[in-house]
Order: sequence, then C-alpha cells, then structure tokens
Amino acid sequence: MNTTKTSTPILTSIPTPEVSIIIPVYNEEKSLDQLFARIYPALDNLKNLKNLKNQKSYELIFVNDGSKDRSEILLHQQFLKRRDVTKVILLHGNYGQHMAIMAGFKHSRGKTVVTLDADLQNPPEEIQNLLDKIDEGFDYVGSIRSKRQDYFWRKISSRLMNTLRKQITSINITDQGCMLRAYSRHIIEAINQCNEINTFIPALAYTFAKNPTEIIVKHEQRLLGESKYSFYKLVRLNFDLMTAFSVAPIQLFSILGMLIAVGSGAFFVFLTIRRFIVGPEVEGVFTLFAILFFLVGVSLFGIGLLGEYIGRIYQVAKGRPRYLIDKILEENTPKQIKAKAETKTKAVVFGYHNVGVRCLKVLLESDYKSQLEVSLLVTHKDNPNENIWFESIAKVAKENNIPIIYPDDPNSTTEVIEQIKKINPDYIFSFYYRNMLSAEILNLVPTGKAFNMHGSLLPKYRGRVPVNWAVIRGEKETGATLHVMNEKPDNGPIVDQQAVPILENDSAFEVFNKVTLAAEITLQRALPQILNGSAKFTTQNFKEGGYFKGRRAEDGEINFSKSSAREIHNLVRGVTRPYPGAFAFIRGKKVIKMIIWKTKIETNSNNYNFDNCEFDAPTMFINNNNGQVYLKCIDNQILSILDFEIDNQLDNQHFDFIKVFGNNSIPLVSQI
Repeated sequence: MNTTKTSTPILTSIPTPEVSIIIPVYNEEKSLDQLFARIYPALDNLKNLKNLKNQKSYELIFVNDGSKDRSEILLHQQFLKRRDVTKVILLHGNYGQHMAIMAGFKHSRGKTVVTLDADLQNPPEEIQNLLDKIDEGFDYVGSIRSKRQDYFWRKISSRLMNTLRKQITSINITDQGCMLRAYSRHIIEAINQCNEINTFIPALAYTFAKNPTEIIVKHEQRLLGESKYSFYKLVRLNFDLMTAFSVAPIQLFSILGMLIAVGSGAFFVFLTIRRFIVGPEVEGVFTLFAILFFLVGVSLFGIGLLGEYIGRIYQVAKGRPRYLIDKILEENTPKQIKAKAETKTKAVVFGYHNVGVRCLKVLLESDYKSQLEVSLLVTHKDNPNENIWFESIAKVAKENNIPIIYPDDPNSTTEVIEQIKKINPDYIFSFYYRNMLSAEILNLVPTGKAFNMHGSLLPKYRGRVPVNWAVIRGEKETGATLHVMNEKPDNGPIVDQQAVPILENDSAFEVFNKVTLAAEITLQRALPQILNGSAKFTTQNFKEGGYFKGRRAEDGEINFSKSSAREIHNLVRGVTRPYPGAFAFIRGKKVIKMIIWKTKIETNSNNYNFDNCEFDAPTMFINNNNGQVYLKCIDNQILSILDFEIDNQLDNQHFDFIKVFGNNSIPLVSQI
C-alpha cells in the first residue's frame, strides 16, 4: 500500500492594512518619478494619533486609466521596487477619473481609504493630517485647497459650481474639486454597492457619511504634465454632480413650465382684449417672435435636462460593466496565500557556461538548501564545432541530482512549458543561457520573479557578448548585473550589480573570469533579499547605455588603414584565445592570413630601429636589433606583436620574416 505523505498547504489571511491610498493615473509619465519619490517616504512615516510610536500599515493602489504614454511601464517597474505595499490595477481603456477610483475602492482593503491625484498639486505629505481627523472619530474628511494654484477661469468656474450645487443639493462640500479626501471603511462598502455609471465620488461618499468634516490643505502648482480636464469635461462633470444627487433641476424646470404656462395664458387673454379694443395690428409681430424663440429655447433646455436623467436610467438599465480590468499587479494575487510550511521554494534554472556553473553552485549552497530547491535545469547541448573551453553546468546538475533537459528552443517546445508548469516554480533564473525566454515562459512565475545574470554593468552593453564588446571598445570597467527579466533583452529593473576593473592589457578571457566572480558575488549578495521579498529594484536609464549584437569570427578582421594602435590592441585582446582571434590578410610573396593573438602598445618609439622600415604607416616590420615584429600604425604609434600565427601553422617562435614577406618591412593594405 502506498503511504506517501503529501503536505497540505495552509491557508492564511492576508493582513489588512490600516490605510489604502488610491491614485488614478492617466498619461502622467512626466510626474510619476517625482510622485514615487515623495509618496513612499510620506506613507512609510504615517503615525497613529493615539499612539505616535506605532506606524500605520498601508497599501498604495495605482489605477492606470488606459494611459497612452509610458505610465503603465513606470507603474510596473515601481511595483517591482515596492511590491510589499504596492498594487497596480491596469484598466482596459480610459473610463474616467471617478471610475478609476471606483475600481480602486473595489480592490482596496484598508480600514481607511484616501484618494489622491497623481499630479502632485495636492502634497502627499498632507495625508497624515487627514488620517489624524479619522483617528479623532470623523468618518469623512474633505479638504479645502489653500492658495489654490490654478488658472483664473478654473477658480471662478469652481466657485460658481460650488455655489449652484449648494443651492440644489443637500451636499455641503466647500471645495468639491479637490480629490484629496479620506473615507472610513463603511463609506467605501456603501459606495461599492452602488451601480451608477456616472457619478461624483466626493458627493456620493458625503451622502453615506455620519460625521463629516473638512480641513485646509496646501495646494501646489503643477510642474509637469498637463491637466486632463478640459472645459467640456468640467461641464460634463458638473452635470453629473447636479443630476446624480438631486431632482431639483427637473423640479425647478417643472415650476418654470407652470409659470410660463400661466404667463402665456394671461398674455393670451391680454391680446384678445386688446384685439377687440384696438383692432388688428402688426407692430407686435417681432415681439411675438421673440417670445416664441424664448419658449422654444426653454423647451429645448427642458428636453436636454430630461434627457440627462433618462440617459442615466438607460445606462444603468443596460447593465454593462462600468470598467474592465486587464490585469492586477499585486504581491499576493489570491485573497488567501499558500503558506508553504512543508515545501521549499522552487526554482527553474536556464543556464550555460562558467557563469551558469558558479551561479548554480550559489543556489545549491547549504545556506539556501532549506529554503530553495532547484527543480530543473534547462541548458544547451555542447556544439561539436565550438571550442568548449568552459565548464559544464550539466555536470554540476547531475552531481546534485537535478533533472536536466536540452531543448533546441524552449520557447517553441510545448513539452518544456508543460514540464515547468508541473513544477509550478516560484522563481526562474537565467545564467548565461543563450536563448531569450518568451512571455509564456516568464509568466509561469509571479511577475518580477524571473531573474537574469548579465555580464556587464547595465544599462551599458545590453545584448550579446558584453565582455568582448567592453574590451574592444576600451572600457576601464565592467561587471555583472542581476536584473528582472521581461520580453525585451536585458531590459528589466536592476536588482544588484558588481563592478570589476579592466586593465590595459587584460584579454577578454581574463575579464570574463573577473565577471564570473562578480556574478557569483552579486547573486550571493542578492539572493537572501530575493527570497524574503525585500529586494529593491532600480529602473534602468537606457540613455546611459546601448544594445549590442553578437560577433562573428569574420568581425575580427583588422582594418589597418583606419585603426589606431589603441583600437588594434583592444580588438586583439577582445577576441584573442579562446575566441577566434583578430586577423588580417597581408600581401607578401603571396596573400597570407595572419592571426594576431597578443600585442603591446610601446610608449617610446625612439627605442626602436626604423632604418630598415622603407614604408609609411601603416606598416609591419622586424627590428634588426632584437628580432621583434612590430606594427607602425596609422597614428604612428608602435605595437609590438607578441604572439601570432601565419596561415594557422607557424607561431612567432619559428618565423622567418624576410623569408615569408621577402623584405624586413611590408606595407599593410587592408583587405576590408
């Protein structure tokens, strides 16, 4: 009988935050960085009025209302940085500010909910003052903008609408246009039961409040971006306010209609009597037309007003959803999280090369064995036509009983995806794996839990063979970077990185060994924070780097007519052994292929005998004093050639320069 014991996952409730802050976002890419920089410190320092030593717990909910700029990307990156307190709701389209806030209400959990605009005109630092009033016992805290920083017409129109609203509704809000407000939970629950399509949230919340109050808050000038409310949208918003919370407009129109009817009847009696007394007359025809136009205007206004109410009834009667949500980014997507009391965190590793070997060994360290299980290694089969000078990650996996698969392309192989699905990993790591991973594979783990180790200091040298490129381009420093993976190469936020120096004569192989060590150090340092969820993420500034494609063997051909001594030296050390090498086709007695493996820039050309050098630079010659072969480059600097091959046969230890080239110097005419 099979008695294998299976662990039962324990379901625990997610702790309820004390405060939920909801920020609707629409095309705010210019202001989001400043918003992030200000709001998190303000929220991290929230105090409880009853016990100032206790900080309030919070969740910050951003609702992207169909932004067409980079707002969604910035929100996604910010979620990865502070996923412990951040939730991002991505709406399917642009439904308007108030519907975006309603979506935030629906997914909020805080005992108190605060709304705030993303434009920073209402300072996030004022949130503490609103919460203090909630702690005093008020259930609705509105705000009044002090020294309002808006255009004159906005101020005047707001005052007029405030005055009109006070006259026709029972809602007593001093500054209806300020969205910085705090609501108790019972108000939010009541709002969530409403099915109105067009509404005005501060007024709707006021109707459910038992003990409302208002405070004065600062108001700052909008420095970045532009207001999303045009004059027409403001008019529409005030129509919503008037018709959603009162039938007074239609009642007033009914009274006006009755008054006009009584007046019209009296005027008819007057005209009839005048007809019998004065007789027929035509002088008053224009007056009659004026009266007729007035009545027609009033009638059209009434029809429009009635249409506003009927339109609202029609929108609700259709029963269509008020908004659609594409995706929600949150730390714990289900309402209950699975506590893995008896199971380890699982990881799938895509890896190859020395970096893959060293990083896999970090994951297998005894310090992490109790927390992390590498459930699968996806790697490459060694190419028999390639110089395999590096260690085998497959060998390490076999020694540790890790299952291994060797797909040609994991993205097009359903078996790979199905195998990963069965594992249900918590993390995916890519350590020098040569294939990009598709969104389908990356989505097999929670957002932000797929990581790649790249061999450069991102955002510099994104793309292929970054170590070789750094050496060829004469960099003084490179390193290793651990970053979050997404569909674009080396594009995600940075978790950690380690720099290493590049010395003047370091080869790419020597630098790669340094980068391998840097990768090991980086992962060793970042892994504890990744596993406990405290890792910080830094958005890449792509203006500070560039993307580089892979290199082919033929890209190592030297262009003597255009390359300086420094450029040739960098190319040589950038592609020297174990890589194919820098080469040139040189015309002597015949055209021969010369591979240059090692060079050195000579700082003092006076030490060399050029008497036997018959040609102008660029030229190659042999020094009669020491038998050393040199290059005199286009910039007249001297390179000593310390290691080379001729036609893949002879090295410099068995080389007769004059015999091969027919002279002790030869001009270098590039074949490219």
